[in-house]
Amino acid sequence: MARYFYCPMPQKHTLSDENVEYTSYGISVLKIHGHSATPIYIVSDVSLDRDLVFTLAYWCTFKQLSPLHLLDVILDTLD
Repeated sequence: MARYFYCPMPQKHTLSDENVEYTSYGISVLKIHGHSATPIYIVSDVSLDRDLVFTLAYWCTFKQLSPLHLLDVILDTLD
């Protein structure tokens, strides 16, 4: 059975019109096999809320969510 690790990813952005920097957070999905991990899916710019994305990644890993359902879980969480 495949195991997945959901990893929060901070991403720096700059608003070009105002030259303002900000950080948003995405989620990367790693498929664990043996002693190695392969990135299989990335969702960028999920939220500006660091704690929300870290908590979401934790629960997706803990519950071993299938990556096929990640977008639905993100949309439901942000709704």
